[in-house]
Amino acid sequence: MRTKQQKGPVSMDTLVNKGGYTLISLLLVFSILFITLPMIPIIYTSFIPSDYSEQLSVQQYFHFIQSEIYRSKSFSISGNQLVFNQLTGEQVIIEQYNDVVRRQVSGKGHEILIRDIKTNRYTTIQYGFKLSVTTVEGNTYEKTFSL
Repeated sequence: MRTKQQKGPVSMDTLVNKGGYTLISLLLVFSILFITLPMIPIIYTSFIPSDYSEQLSVQQYFHFIQSEIYRSKSFSISGNQLVFNQLTGEQVIIEQYNDVVRRQVSGKGHEILIRDIKTNRYTTIQYGFKLSVTTVEGNTYEKTFSL
């Protein structure tokens, strides 16, 4: 007799695409992309430190000059020197020495006010003087001081 071979269950296999994208995954990718793209410049600038040290040192130098004006009774400009005659009778000289600007009191010792200076110019004007500072990096800063 013949043996009957049993056939397996009769059903149709469904095609499952495991390697493709679906509409939901595409929408998810686009939403993440559109949310993160505008944040990239903000994140990038927060990691790169801004160097304001040069501007800060020049502003501080201008502040030192202003405080010398408040403490002095007169000033004069001779060459590249700014000379203050203080109320105490001492003479304060501010001048450029190599790449620094220094302050000397009565010709003794010195105090460095600012570093990395290419030029330091004083110009007398009718109501005071104008100070022009050019740094080693090439940036120029000017301020007018009135008496």
